[in-house]
Amino acid sequence: MRAKGYLSVFAAVFLFSTVEAAAKLIHRLYGPSEIDHRQLAFLRFLFAGIFLAVVLAASGRLRVALTALRRDTLPVLFLGVLGIYLTFTLYYWGLERTRASTAAVVFCVNPAFVAALARPLLKESFRWRGWLGVGLGLAGAALAVLGSGSGGPPGRSELLGGAAVLAAAFCWSLYTIVGKRYSEKYGETPVSFVGIAIGAALFLATIGLRGELHRFLGLHAETWLICLYIGVMTVGVAYLLYFGGLRRVPASSGASLFFLKPSLAVMLAWLVLGESPGPLWLPVLLSSAGIVLTTWRSVREEWVED
Repeated sequence: MRAKGYLSVFAAVFLFSTVEAAAKLIHRLYGPSEIDHRQLAFLRFLFAGIFLAVVLAASGRLRVALTALRRDTLPVLFLGVLGIYLTFTLYYWGLERTRASTAAVVFCVNPAFVAALARPLLKESFRWRGWLGVGLGLAGAALAVLGSGSGGPPGRSELLGGAAVLAAAFCWSLYTIVGKRYSEKYGETPVSFVGIAIGAALFLATIGLRGELHRFLGLHAETWLICLYIGVMTVGVAYLLYFGGLRRVPASSGASLFFLKPSLAVMLAWLVLGESPGPLWLPVLLSSAGIVLTTWRSVREEWVED
């Protein structure tokens, strides 16, 4: 049922939207030197991988993950290297050089990439109404940033950061397309687990090569708990919901729900960190209109079928 698919993707996007507030909470408690982006990414995917391994073992499907790795080695390696390691290396590198709100809105262009790639790769149709929805969604996301940011023209560092986040969005769109195809073949849990395990291993290797493994020993207990939440909920549970939902809906329409992320992230930053949200009613309205236009055809067909 496609309605359940959209609800599943929305729940995943909500969990994704808590990442920025949770990460900033660590810095609010102990300062930016407490943990860097590589360590945060590693712990995020380490805890996510452990969670998914438990889920697979409990359901007797751990062997399916190994089968996916053996039969479709290159695509599965692609998911881990490009979709996890490279995506989040670029994203966190860019996040260090630009505002969190700017990074959020730039990353949310990935539905446009998904829509464009889904046509040749997945043979999905995407009409003018969908592209109009993409435009409205981007406008709503941009207004959410303008309402919560400090303004002013971006400098060279911010431009580089924005370009890195844009590249991360493109990598994520490829991950969405390939992940959908192989989730339909093996199931979203085995595919997510293998990709996350590969990504976590690459982050650990990078940290080890930089001689920074000892820094984990100095983390506070609250930092470990926040990283546990970020890993289990915003990756483990969220990825299951995200790809589980995409199996029931067109990838281009389902991914359009990412347009809600900037508004949700700003609201959560206000609730958790006390950051001023600015006027959010117009961004939320535009984002909602974009989602309705992008998903309307699929939802209407589902209602007719019911």
